[in-house]
Amino acid sequence: MDFISGMQGVPPITDQLTTTGYVSGMRNNGNRRFFLPWLVQEPQRGGAPDDAAPNATGGFASGDLRSQQVNAGGDPNWNAAADPVWLADSTAAVWVENLACGANPSPHQCSDSAEPGGRNSRVMIARFPTLRPDLATPPAPISDSVPWGTRYAYGQAVPGTTPSLPAGTYTVAGKLHGSATVVVTDNSTNTAITSIAVTYHDYSDLWGYVIDGTESVQTNGTLNPLHETVTWFENLTLSGRHTGTKVTSPNGFTIGSSVLLSNDLEATGTMTTTIDGRAYTQPANGT
Repeated sequence: MDFISGMQGVPPITDQLTTTGYVSGMRNNGNRRFFLPWLVQEPQRGGAPDDAAPNATGGFASGDLRSQQVNAGGDPNWNAAADPVWLADSTAAVWVENLACGANPSPHQCSDSAEPGGRNSRVMIARFPTLRPDLATPPAPISDSVPWGTRYAYGQAVPGTTPSLPAGTYTVAGKLHGSATVVVTDNSTNTAITSIAVTYHDYSDLWGYVIDGTESVQTNGTLNPLHETVTWFENLTLSGRHTGTKVTSPNGFTIGSSVLLSNDLEATGTMTTTIDGRAYTQPANGT
């Protein structure tokens, strides 16, 4: 998924279009899985900088944990099948893995499973001996009333319309500096957004991550999800702590309903994200 989401610092402006389901559908491709578990450092809790080095045991001292891929040198024929969960004492994480090409795909494109019985799934445990055990903290109660939602009572009629972003041109200020010019376009009946285009000018929400360039997402205008297509156009640059680009082919990167209905990525065009010289590309269609 780094080919579409690997550039840090880009705000989710184009996500106001119907892209979320398509991106979510790309995380699998039929039976194939693209999950990989990561530990993510929370800046508000401190931790090591991104370039910190592990200690002699391959871990990090408590309070000095950086963002890193778990089991980075593991067997590439296996990918995570679901979100990891922490053990109650926070010293280990557990997740399930499936063969990266899915269970016995046809044609078989990965090596056969070396697990007992040739099984296609397995449970993984990653232990972090340098992390101090911690007591599980019960989550705080959360109210059913939220400021961003409309409270629903049983039997209440569903509103005939849902809020949407009106067509027009907007300016979004970066939290640190810079701005983004956003152009929202509706269909001819003003009943749905068909395009969101963004131009970034020295835009930064996060220290050390500056975004410049343009991106847009557009649909083919139909309101029927079975016939809808979504096309991305990307020409972004990243500067600061890391450098990179996010670009699409001249006619954009287009996907259709197959990714929603069956997790089948059949793309037209390409999207490539390059971070610090490493290029991340989309998986081949049908794989």
